[in-house]
Amino acid sequence: YTFTATLGATPRLFFHNTTNAYVYDTGTGIVAVTDIDYPASTVPGCVWLDGTTYVMDSDAYIYGSDLNDPTSWNSLNKIQAQIEADQGMGLARQLSYVLAFKQWSTEVFYNAANATGSPLARQTGSKLNYGCYNGKTIVDIDGVIYWLAQTRSGALMVVSLTNLTPTVVS
Repeated sequence: YTFTATLGATPRLFFHNTTNAYVYDTGTGIVAVTDIDYPASTVPGCVWLDGTTYVMDSDAYIYGSDLNDPTSWNSLNKIQAQIEADQGMGLARQLSYVLAFKQWSTEVFYNAANATGSPLARQTGSKLNYGCYNGKTIVDIDGVIYWLAQTRSGALMVVSLTNLTPTVVS
C-alpha cells in the first residue's frame, strides 16, 4: 500500500495497492473506493495536490479524484505521461509538482487549473532521462526523493531528486 493525506472540510487518509483503494476518516472509518471511474489497476504511489488525489496506471495515465473527495473519480480527469513511450512505474510529489516515474523517463506535471479534463499540465522542459526500475523503490525523505533508477540502456543507479534536480547517488 501507498498512502497520502488529504485536506478539505474532512481531512482523510487515502491509501491503495495495485487493485484496491480506500479512504479513512474519523467519522466513517475505512471506506472502499468503488467508483467505476477509478482505474482497475494502478502502480505504486499516490499524490494529493490542491484538493485532488492522483494515481497512475501502467499505461502512464494519471487519474484524478473529484475535488476534496478521494472516493469520487471522474472519467475525464486523466492525462497521459507520454513524452516517451515507456511504461508507468510510480507516482510521487515534489514541491507543487506531480512526478510520473516511467520505465526510462520521468515527467513533471503541475496544476494548470484546467476547467475540463485533468487540472494537470506537463511542465515543459522538465523531463528527466532517469526512469524507475520498480515503483516500490520511490521514497520521499524530508522533501528529497530517492529511487532505483534505470536508463534506456539498462543501467541501474540510485538517484536523488531535490527541487526537480536529479543527482546520481550510486
